[in-house]
Amino acid sequence: MAGLKGILGVQELKNGEANLFRAIVAEFFAAMLLNFFGCGAVVTGNVVAIALAFGLVVAGGVQGIGHVSGGHINPAVTCGLLVIGK
Repeated sequence: MAGLKGILGVQELKNGEANLFRAIVAEFFAAMLLNFFGCGAVVTGNVVAIALAFGLVVAGGVQGIGHVSGGHINPAVTCGLLVIGK
């Protein structure tokens, strides 16, 4: 279980290496971008464009905020892991 917590970034948040507020704000913006670009791609009606939009936003979000909060792209998951990790 310690390996999973390390992968998810729980230890960095608990140890204070990553600021909690900074992590939650990063998760919020990544989730906002996922919803904006992913759901915006639905307007095209092209399945490939929709899949590429969601995939590229997730890949970019994980690369962009992974070092800050673990790259969950969901603020609730970040907070939940903090609660579980105590």
